[in-house]
Amino acid sequence: MKNLNVPNVISIVRIILTPVMLACIVMNNEQVFTWMLFAALISDILDGLIARIFKLHTELGARLDSIGDLGMYACAVTGIFGFKWEFLAENFAVIFVVIGFFLLARIFTFIRYKKVFNNFHSYSSKLMAYAQGIFIMTLFLFGYKPYLFYPACMIGILANIEEYLLLCLLPVEKTNVKGLYWVLKEKNKAGS
Repeated sequence: MKNLNVPNVISIVRIILTPVMLACIVMNNEQVFTWMLFAALISDILDGLIARIFKLHTELGARLDSIGDLGMYACAVTGIFGFKWEFLAENFAVIFVVIGFFLLARIFTFIRYKKVFNNFHSYSSKLMAYAQGIFIMTLFLFGYKPYLFYPACMIGILANIEEYLLLCLLPVEKTNVKGLYWVLKEKNKAGS
């Protein structure tokens, strides 16, 4: 079990939180849901930070992190649908566009790699996760703040566009790609 390190255990805990958060939504317990979502978001920051500081990156860790992220964001979106209808109604068009970009990235990933999610973990995807996480936690704790919502949406769209470009450039999936700039730099170096 050499791959079972602290960041991987944190990701596993985040995965385990997913059904518990979904149960909170079904039981209409927004307060407990909010704090569990907050714990999941903090754990997402911690597992990556610990992995980087102590050089504990593994393929398993990248997969666990992606699964944990998927569960956490699925719960966040489900929680918004369950608890924040007014916000959804007011911002339907923008949310539809952001979700559309996300779904297109999933389709492109499936076409390219025969799976729905990749493990790029680019800087832009991390920035997107932070921006969206801050917005979502603010929405649940303090209410809707447009000055956080619109930048989070724009960062999300740009991160997905970068993902499309990475999918075009990388015939074989790579884990922990920094971003488009570094992939192009590496391609240019290999071509020289």
